[in-house]
Amino acid sequence: MTTKNQAKSNYLIESKLINPILLWKIRFNVVRIGDDRASLSARLELKDYCSAVVIDQGFAYLSGPGYSAYWGMYDGYYGTAGELTIIDLADPENPVKYEHTLAGGGVQVIGAKRGNIFVRSSNEIGCYDVTDPQHPGLDEYKSQSNWIYRVIFSGGNAYVPLGYAGLWVKNLE
Repeated sequence: MTTKNQAKSNYLIESKLINPILLWKIRFNVVRIGDDRASLSARLELKDYCSAVVIDQGFAYLSGPGYSAYWGMYDGYYGTAGELTIIDLADPENPVKYEHTLAGGGVQVIGAKRGNIFVRSSNEIGCYDVTDPQHPGLDEYKSQSNWIYRVIFSGGNAYVPLGYAGLWVKNLE
């Protein structure tokens, strides 16, 4: 969950699994928090479970699913089909959802900054340009030899550890 300050209210963004055994529905809820109360502002139905949610500059980037549609098939931290959902939160009362499938199979979003998202897969990490949420495009990718859990942002750069392959310093300006 994360909060976002919008006008004079805060918004809580929550991804929630509803009755996974009988009814496989995943909801992305935007809850308005203000005047000592919380109320549902918007709700989006998602295609499947999300293994990660990263928010930057009014967009939520969701990767997944971490599970397939059948409970017995677990795929660890990575989505089974490279699914990416981008939610435009510019108007929290009316969020807009864009669904994509990234090439190369399962991915997990690990960072976002300045219209770029970083996603990892089993042996590489990619930087995607998401300035147009309808058409994300691969900007660059690197091989990596370890589990990357986060990207460090400082100034106009992204710092990505690549294990034995070194450190990737990506200029985002």
